[in-house]
Amino acid sequence: MLLPTSPVRALRAAVATIALATGPALVGAQAPARALAGTYNFEVMSPNGAVKVVMAVKQEGSGHTGTLSADGFPTIAFSRIAPTDSGAQFLADIPDGTSVTVDTKMMPDNRIMGKLNYSGFDMPFVGTFTPAPASATSASSAPTGTPVDPAGTYAGTTLDPMLGQASLAFECVITRAATGALAGGCGQAGNGPNEAPFTSVAVTGSQVKAAGMSPAGPFTLEFALDGTTATGIMQLGSEKAKMRATFTPAKK
Repeated sequence: MLLPTSPVRALRAAVATIALATGPALVGAQAPARALAGTYNFEVMSPNGAVKVVMAVKQEGSGHTGTLSADGFPTIAFSRIAPTDSGAQFLADIPDGTSVTVDTKMMPDNRIMGKLNYSGFDMPFVGTFTPAPASATSASSAPTGTPVDPAGTYAGTTLDPMLGQASLAFECVITRAATGALAGGCGQAGNGPNEAPFTSVAVTGSQVKAAGMSPAGPFTLEFALDGTTATGIMQLGSEKAKMRATFTPAKK
C-alpha cells in the first residue's frame, strides 16, 4: 500500500503512529493485569529512514496515561492504553483523521518487540522497557490521610541524568492563597521557580503532584513529603528522573 507521497507528511505520520502504540492486539477484559508504567525505547523504520522513539507511561489509579516523543517531533498523548495477553496496545488518533496502532510484546530481560501499523503498512521494531520505580506511583493511587501542607520552597536535585546533566539542580515554590488554592512553579537552580509555572497542584495524604509547562515541554513533579524531605519523580518532556529535595515550609 502506498504511503503519503510527501516525505515530511510520511515521517510525521510514522512518528504519530509510534506515539499511539506500544502493545500487541487488544484483548477483552480477560487480558491479565500487567505492569505497563515505565519508559519504552525503540526505533522504527519510517519511509524516510529510522526514527528513535521514547514512550513514557505512568499509572493513574487503575488505568494508565502516557506520551510518545520522537526525534524532531512534538510529544503526543496516548488516547488509549490497554494490556494484552503478551504486552500492551497503545492507540492514538492523528489530526489528519487517520489512526495508528502499535502492538508490542514483552520479552525476557525487559526487551520489547512489535510492529507499528499506519495506513496498512507494518513497521516492525525491537527495543527496551524500563519499569517505573515504585516511588513513581501516582498520587491518585497513594494512600489517603490527613493532607500535608506543601506550601513552601524546595531545593533539590535529580538522582538520574536530565537535560544532559548527570544531576539537575532545581528549585520549586508552592504557594497557598487565602482561598486555599495552590500554585507555584519550578526552574533550574539559579533561574528562579517561574521557569516552569504550575497549572495544577494536588495533594492526597502525603503525596503531592504538580504539573505545568516548561521550555522543554510538559512538566510533572510527583513526590512524597515527609517532614522536610521530598522524594519522588520529575518528568520533563520525554525525560524522567528520580528526585530528592529539602523542603522549607512557608511562614504562616
